[in-house]
Amino acid sequence: MFDFVIWDFDGTLFDTYPLIVETYINELALLGIKESDERVERLVRTSFGTLHRYLSESYGLGSEFWEKCSNSRRGEEQKRAFAFKGAFGLLSDIIALGGRNAIYTHRGASTFSLLEKAGMKNLFCDFVTEADNFPPKPSPDAVEALIARNGASKERAIMVGDREIDVGSGINAGINACLFRALSFENTEANFTARDYAELRKIILG
Repeated sequence: MFDFVIWDFDGTLFDTYPLIVETYINELALLGIKESDERVERLVRTSFGTLHRYLSESYGLGSEFWEKCSNSRRGEEQKRAFAFKGAFGLLSDIIALGGRNAIYTHRGASTFSLLEKAGMKNLFCDFVTEADNFPPKPSPDAVEALIARNGASKERAIMVGDREIDVGSGINAGINACLFRALSFENTEANFTARDYAELRKIILG
């Protein structure tokens, strides 16, 4: 069993990508720009930075556009963003078996409001969010900080996320990593891969 589990948020704990993609597509349409859902999802699931670079280089969009997207998404998230089926149960079982959960996300304060809405905030012992100003994934800095301040064993810790940058932050910190619900499982550095919470449960709990 892995007894210290570090979770990514979007696309790993919460099914937020459909809303994120919809927000960008709608805001682009208001500017007369047509992009496919598939391309936007692929880019954002690489990283938001990758999507922003593409839109900046292709259409000259900048901070005003990102702010509009953020505000639009924030207004809908409390109504339409939900945890994946199986997440609450697995998090609870990790704790029941003596383990701990932490979150490492590039998301900001909305992390806490969504967790509270889902009744899940108390299932985590520690958090790293945008407000902590760590270098972005795949830097190991935030993972190493979570390990150190919680006295966790690297051998029994795992990073779980849906993107290669999540995997990279774990691998670069010297812990195991699991790639979850990814668009592709090819050429990954991850020690483990999981397509759903049933597979993830077997990996974490053994």
